[in-house]
Amino acid sequence: MKISRPLIEECKAGKRQAQSALYQQLLPYFAAVARRYLWDISFINDCLQETFIALFQHIETYDESRSAFHTWAVRICVNKCFKQNQKMDQAKVVQLDPEHLELSKEPEVLKKMSDEDLLMRLQKMPSELYEVFNLYIIDGFKHEEIGGMLSISSQASRKRLSRARKWIQEKSDLKNAKSNSREVRTNGVS
Repeated sequence: MKISRPLIEECKAGKRQAQSALYQQLLPYFAAVARRYLWDISFINDCLQETFIALFQHIETYDESRSAFHTWAVRICVNKCFKQNQKMDQAKVVQLDPEHLELSKEPEVLKKMSDEDLLMRLQKMPSELYEVFNLYIIDGFKHEEIGGMLSISSQASRKRLSRARKWIQEKSDLKNAKSNSREVRTNGVS
């Protein structure tokens, strides 16, 4: 998504028409981001409102030499989602152990799932894994950026991504094992 420079400059100048246009451009994407990151989707509207308030209050701090506007704006949305989750006391602290898993392979199961099925499964994932998975796989942030957003090291981000991928694979293997055992039982009955 490309946001025009003149639109950003008009928003910085406080022009309501430009703010409305930017709001209309960003709202659908921010709603999708909030849906992925919020544990309780009934808070989407509140989170989106807080996101846009913060965005327009701090738009003058945006520096195009540091990042694309879209990236800067999405960070605000993601951070507001994280804050909302913390308010709801959904974030759980888990002790991480080092793991030596290959990070470059995408689990095959992700390619076979529908978007809704994937979203439903991902929302059952432990929050610290879910957040990193979304930030890295879905939104394309780097581990260093994720670390800064979540106040963890980039190494911890990599570990959590690895655990998230393993979690998805294990859940898929359990589902496949259950469906295979049902087939065996029904095939044995005439």
